[in-house]
Amino acid sequence: GIEEVLKGSDYVTLHVPLLDVTRNLISAERIKLMKSGAILLNFSRDGIVDNAAVLAGLETKRPRYYVCDFPAQALQGHPQVVALPHLGASTREAEEN
Repeated sequence: GIEEVLKGSDYVTLHVPLLDVTRNLISAERIKLMKSGAILLNFSRDGIVDNAAVLAGLETKRPRYYVCDFPAQALQGHPQVVALPHLGASTREAEEN
């Protein structure tokens, strides 16, 4: 399960839809399970990761860095947060739709 992935991975990348079962999938409890120094990449949706838990985790290097394409205001400017532009609507298919 996800707990084993968090414990043993140097990189954890998220690509899931926001549903009731995935909301706060990465919680404070699960962040504590992360391998020290791991990098968390979230390219799903806001709400999959508990932002307060990420901020607390960054202090203990669990995760060492958080990478996402829609940083909450509380995460913006944090030296361990890498914010990328969210370009999902910039695909040819999205433009046609």
